[in-house]
Amino acid sequence: MKFLFPLLLFLSSSLMAQKASIQGIISDENGELQPFATVALLHPEDSTVASFALSRENGTFLLEHLEKGNFLLQINQFSYDVWYKKVEVNEKAIDLGMIVLFQTKQNLKEVQVQAEAIPLRFNGDTIDYNASSFRTRENAPVEELLKKLPGVQVDESGNIKAQGENVNKITIEGKEVFGNDPKIISKNLPADAIKKVQVFDEKSAAEKLGGMGDQNKDKTINLVLKEDKKNLWFGNLEAAYGYENKYRIGSKLFNFDKKKQLAVLGNMNNINQFGFSIDEYINFRGGFGSMNGDVNLEFDPNDFPIDFGQPIYGEINSGVGGINYNRSLQKHRSLNWTYIGTLQQKDQDESSYSENYLGTDILYRNSLQNSFNNNHRHQLKMEFRREEKDRFEHRFSGSFNWKDKKTGNTLFSTDYYVPQTLQVPVNRFDQEISENNRNLGGQLTEEFSKKIPEGKLFKLFRFQSNLDWNRSYQNRNWQTNSELFLSGISRNEQQEQQYLNDQKQGSIQIAAVSKLGKQFALESSLEGRSRLHYLDRNQSDLQGAGTIIDSLSQIFDYQRSSLKPGIRLRRNGQKFRAEMELQWEYSIRRSDLKSRQLAQNLIWTQWLPAASLEYNFRDGHHINLSYQNTISDADPQQLFPIYNTINNLHYYLGNENLRPERSHQSSLDWTLFDQFSFLSIFSRLDAIYVKDKISTNQWINPDFSSTNVYTNVPYDYGLRSYFDFSSPIRKLKLNVHLELRNNWNQSLIYLNGIENISTNLRHRYQIRLDNRSKKKWDAEIGFQFGFTDSRFSISNTYNNRYIENKAFASIRYTGFKNWEIECSTKIYHYQSRLNGFEQFIPIVNARISQQFSKNKRWRWSLESFDLLDQNTGIRQNTGLQFLEQNQSSILRRYVLFALSYKINRAGK
Repeated sequence: MKFLFPLLLFLSSSLMAQKASIQGIISDENGELQPFATVALLHPEDSTVASFALSRENGTFLLEHLEKGNFLLQINQFSYDVWYKKVEVNEKAIDLGMIVLFQTKQNLKEVQVQAEAIPLRFNGDTIDYNASSFRTRENAPVEELLKKLPGVQVDESGNIKAQGENVNKITIEGKEVFGNDPKIISKNLPADAIKKVQVFDEKSAAEKLGGMGDQNKDKTINLVLKEDKKNLWFGNLEAAYGYENKYRIGSKLFNFDKKKQLAVLGNMNNINQFGFSIDEYINFRGGFGSMNGDVNLEFDPNDFPIDFGQPIYGEINSGVGGINYNRSLQKHRSLNWTYIGTLQQKDQDESSYSENYLGTDILYRNSLQNSFNNNHRHQLKMEFRREEKDRFEHRFSGSFNWKDKKTGNTLFSTDYYVPQTLQVPVNRFDQEISENNRNLGGQLTEEFSKKIPEGKLFKLFRFQSNLDWNRSYQNRNWQTNSELFLSGISRNEQQEQQYLNDQKQGSIQIAAVSKLGKQFALESSLEGRSRLHYLDRNQSDLQGAGTIIDSLSQIFDYQRSSLKPGIRLRRNGQKFRAEMELQWEYSIRRSDLKSRQLAQNLIWTQWLPAASLEYNFRDGHHINLSYQNTISDADPQQLFPIYNTINNLHYYLGNENLRPERSHQSSLDWTLFDQFSFLSIFSRLDAIYVKDKISTNQWINPDFSSTNVYTNVPYDYGLRSYFDFSSPIRKLKLNVHLELRNNWNQSLIYLNGIENISTNLRHRYQIRLDNRSKKKWDAEIGFQFGFTDSRFSISNTYNNRYIENKAFASIRYTGFKNWEIECSTKIYHYQSRLNGFEQFIPIVNARISQQFSKNKRWRWSLESFDLLDQNTGIRQNTGLQFLEQNQSSILRRYVLFALSYKINRAGK
């Protein structure tokens, strides 16, 4: 890691900075001290921020560790004239004494014009940042602007936090764009289009219409555009080509005015770069909230080119295109529609080695696998919204998606009963499989909230309905050759499996809110849900002229209906908030196998309590304690009581007698954000207990083939902790960010009817440093340490510790006119007991670019990935009864030459 030393030296060189400072006391003309006034030290040439602070409750302020030079000191307080003073900063401390602010006497328009130079202002619960006060490079995305705002953090994967809380939504001019996925906007919208950044907690309909606080708030960022960017086409076009025919083509176009917002994004490449994140995928699926325990999220990472921030394995050609249009109509109405189309072709080679624990024995497995995936998906979503301030809010949305997927897979695996070095096989399994899958689905959702006139029993009425449908057809062909050497059995099969999978789900929820005095509110609700699942499977023997295998071909019907009345009491206040909720659920499940004469019914009832307490010590400092009890039914695929025999060494069998899982979760949150020092702490502790957890009972045969039956186990325990600390170190001119994650889980499975308790302890710790002044240099260095400790009750010899460390650093220099140079590196370190495995993987990336046209629209760049050609697709997996090491084909070294053009054309 010697290359990290110069960077670390650069980051810490500011230890020699002079101890220059400015201090003073702020009051008004009547001698009243002024807390929370904005104090900014500005560069006079462009009004960008050199240092920043807020006055404390006693009116004092202090700017420390300042650079030498001439600056403009600005003090701003709401309803007072802005105070200015030219100051020369040197080695001496500057004490300005008492500074008097005068009540503003200008009209509103003059105040607004003058406020343009104010870098930050607290406007009630909203923080307004003036974007022009925070310098960004040419063509920088909004993400770079957010990194420079006090109190806002953006991590390596692009996740955003403000005042210590996750940002779940970014709007433009108050309008939703691309389903509110923050990363789509922050990574694509240019920063030079932004006039103002507003950070606030978005109020729920209950709070906006009923005046009652709600703890379910979303931290939101709203971007206000510059006037010259409204009714203007702006964005950029890019094309890149390079080593070994690697390429990337992309476009970003935006057009906004008072009545409409239009965004168009597109990207095609073969370098494993995707344009959308998991948030957008979930948004099209209606969100996790619409599932509410009735539907398990079924996600195949090959279905949709999504960047989770995880390593991407295989070689992928992908394309994605999206368009979002939002238009304001008359009488408080608006219409929003979004289309996203994706295509993906993926090839992947993979080898793996695993240890599988079978009671007192271990089965070793080596396998080789080649797979391809050809996938097309189209999704369309439309939303109509009608809102009238303080009266009602009405939303109606619908979505439609179509998918066509073709896959193929070739697998060769060999099992060994004794250590691998002796090479004595007990089983061999070879298989070629191909699959075609077509899927159609859609969703309709309606939400309505209305404020009731004064004098009525109820203050607010809410209604929500949801309808989902999904129909898929799957055709799967496979040819299998397997040998069980211990029993002398050989099997050669060529079969076809056809699936028709039809799902429908609907729900209705009504609620009425009564206000009990000034601080209490009572909500009564009733929710009804129904789910229908029809599964038709036909399996035939192609060696027998397509003969249907009756025992494996069945029609299965699943129906579940539930009714859930509930009552919730809320207490709202400035410092203390509390909520208690009690629901009662009545559910009936009906499963019917057509080969039987009688259906099987299961009825259950359950009390579902929930409670939360929140105490606000002061602005930005609060603690929250919550508890929730939920119930989740088994998926129909787990209930289907017919063998799945695709792998004839390892059969799976559903179980109609599965009981629903019952979960209890308690959480403790502590959040601290100091608006004076910009220190932020966000911590969370979760305790989870699941009763009747759905697991498997694995039966091992003498020839080491197995049968896996879904079953309920008595318990599953979990503890999770999270601690995030961020603070500037002004003396060193650095920012420090510390993140600690711990996860403990204890699970239970059965092996031949014998309990095997698996206990996993996972840790991930990260520290990151970056320089505060990013005028020319933007540098970062950090280290991440993680390990997994797995223990099994059947034998201590199976215990394993797996270590995964990462060192990372990046640096960017923009001090040359029209030039940018940047370099980043990551060093991965893996170590495991498995095969005595240990490996270091250094990844080095670099980029240089120049803006070369007079109108500042053209830019060329030369960029490289994995300069040392060391990237490798090694990963480790730990399960309830196995340890596995995989090595996949993965993208390696490439160099691209890119040309981009900045679009900036006036609209009509």
